[in-house]
Amino acid sequence: MLCSKCGQFNASGTFCTSCGNALQGQETSETQFAAVQKADTNKKTILIVGVVAGALVIGLVGFLVLRPSPAVPYLKGACAALTEELMEDMGNDDKESVVNRAEPQIRSALAADPELAAPFTDIIPGIEDSMDLSSQWARWMALYISSSSFYSSIYLNTAREVLDELSVQNSLVQSQIDRACTEYN
Repeated sequence: MLCSKCGQFNASGTFCTSCGNALQGQETSETQFAAVQKADTNKKTILIVGVVAGALVIGLVGFLVLRPSPAVPYLKGACAALTEELMEDMGNDDKESVVNRAEPQIRSALAADPELAAPFTDIIPGIEDSMDLSSQWARWMALYISSSSFYSSIYLNTAREVLDELSVQNSLVQSQIDRACTEYN
């Protein structure tokens, strides 16, 4: 019998096994039992479809959020070139070689993902500034060495000032490289 109060199917008895409602005078029907079973099956099907759809949505969102940026291989390549040697230990030829290897990688990374590659934008200009200062220092030192005049002390002082600027520039660029390449080495 189907309880008229809660809808529970009861095989026999005078009271509902679920809510205790009196079952006297209620009809037993195969169609009522089939309707209850169909409703239970529909609820289970809806629940399963909902769980599967939810899992698919979560998986898709996770894939889109967690997949690596297409710029990552380029940034790894740039960092491989930038971190071979410390800036202060490099001469201009070494710095030029680093620029020639790292700059195309950085440009490709910027094209693929400008936001991710943004920390790399000042590194190449910084290395080029370092190269300019190194060349200036070499010119002032050459003037000092070749001069025996009153100006030789001015040349030496200027060379020292440029060397100080070079040291600061190398430190600045090295810290930019260290920060930018932390997760790509």
